[in-house]
Amino acid sequence: MAPFVLPSGGATPNAGTTEWAFLRDEGVRLGIPKDAILQEDQAANTFQNSRLSLEVLTQAGIYTNVRAGEGYTVF
Repeated sequence: MAPFVLPSGGATPNAGTTEWAFLRDEGVRLGIPKDAILQEDQAANTFQNSRLSLEVLTQAGIYTNVRAGEGYTVF
């Protein structure tokens, strides 16, 4: 397993939570330790997901990563 995961995503209309919080909870449910889940909960679109995630990774001293997502968002 990867040492860290970084779900990314801000508030979703009518959901009452952020995409990040939903994905964090699912990760924990599936067995990912909470302390291995980094946080980016401000992004409002795919461009911001990438830009803000890069900032989180850089601040954590992580310079190598693998990105996963929907087929149309991964390049």
